[in-house]
Order: sequence, then C-alpha cells, then structure tokens
Amino acid sequence: MKEVTLRIDELVLRGLPAAHRYAIADAIQQELTRLVGAHGLPAIGSRSRHQDRVQAPQAMLPADASPDRAGRIIARAIYGSLNR
Repeated sequence: MKEVTLRIDELVLRGLPAAHRYAIADAIQQELTRLVGAHGLPAIGSRSRHQDRVQAPQAMLPADASPDRAGRIIARAIYGSLNR
C-alpha cells in the first residue's frame, strides 16, 4: 500500500460564510480520505509525484448546502482534478 500525502496550502471558498470554513475543511478532508481509500489515485503512476498547483473546477453548490455537503462537493471536484 502506498502512502499518499495531499497538502492544500490555499483553498479559495468564495461566497461561503467564513464561520463555516473549519467545518467545510473537515468535510473536505474526510471526503478526500474516503475517495482515495475507495478509488486510489490512478493518475499518480503516470505523472510526477509532486505538483505545485492543481486547478480544480468550480464546484456548484446549492444555496442551502450545509458545510458538510459543501465540503463533500468541493472534495469531489478536487479529487476529479487529481485524476486527469
């Protein structure tokens, strides 16, 4: 089993309440952990193991999304950008 370390230095969350930032960050971490555990990172073998920047697509969030749901949606966008 390979160890995967994903460090997010900056995550821009425009339009979301600042008070939810930690709950959203926790949900992102939990969902990314789940996704990598369930599906791995198949693109890692074909690319450099270090990337300075990954540009994830904008995640469209429902207006009434809870911090947990917002985090899961954002994590899926991040995960999808890693597997390109």
